[in-house]
Amino acid sequence: VDIHLAQSNDNGNHWTYAGPLWQSHSIKNPVSGAENFTSYEVANIWPQNQNGKTVWYAIHLYYLAKPNSFIYSQLGGYSYFSLSMASSPTELANAPSQILGFGGTVKGLGPDVNLSSFHSDLANCTIWNEPALTMQGNTLYLAAQCLSASGSKLVPEKNFYAIFSTRPQGDIKTWQWQYRGKLAGPAEAAELENHQFWVQLDFAKKTDGTLLAILTPSEVGNTEHDKHYGCRVLQIASLDSPALARDASGKLIVLASITASDLMTSVGPAACNYEPSATTGIIMTRRLSNDPVQGYYWTLHKTGLKP
Repeated sequence: VDIHLAQSNDNGNHWTYAGPLWQSHSIKNPVSGAENFTSYEVANIWPQNQNGKTVWYAIHLYYLAKPNSFIYSQLGGYSYFSLSMASSPTELANAPSQILGFGGTVKGLGPDVNLSSFHSDLANCTIWNEPALTMQGNTLYLAAQCLSASGSKLVPEKNFYAIFSTRPQGDIKTWQWQYRGKLAGPAEAAELENHQFWVQLDFAKKTDGTLLAILTPSEVGNTEHDKHYGCRVLQIASLDSPALARDASGKLIVLASITASDLMTSVGPAACNYEPSATTGIIMTRRLSNDPVQGYYWTLHKTGLKP
């Protein structure tokens, strides 16, 4: 899987292709020596203004795939998050990076940090997925989904999102991370709409700077893909002591709910995201499976919703 970049210079009205960021290529597995392919997924980018200049942070999932095998057969042992920083989005591809390893990441990949080692809450997080970044003041925050495991078996109904933070200073490989706690897990997913878990969490901001979480309620599906139920926009109360905002009666504050007309006849919509200056409002992604030639493919839709 490759990650490519597109850009808009007119608040989302028109888009142009800016080029590849991370492209799959053949590589020798550092442990087995076998030929593998690099693969890159779930990239997340966040800009920060520093003294009149914009700095771009990016994080993505990196893993090694065996040729002619299930693409995720080595996920866990041969996977990690790659974090980078650059002065423009196009420079992120070749920028220095920090390797954030998981509980199962082999030492041969050279992880700089092991996210699963920070707290006993994270001991069963063999794999982390779907990272999201945001800046608050001088602190960089990372939300990541713990894929809970019992032995060698994943237990998706126990997945949760954890929050980490760092102060981006000096050599990126030396950045020190702190575990802040759990933002949301099965209890919140069940409370909102009685689903098993949430996926595809991204940070966004309202025009007044209020921090939002855009996420997808989900359940284990009958195929290799989870069943998705559209997108929800929730308000975040805090990241230092992670918590979602609640109203006076104690209910989660939901600012928007987005679904699709074919929700129950497919695997459901994919991720959503939001940039308050864009004319598009929240962008929703639909994943479609009824094309005999393309198989699964994705389409982007502007909703006009501006929470």
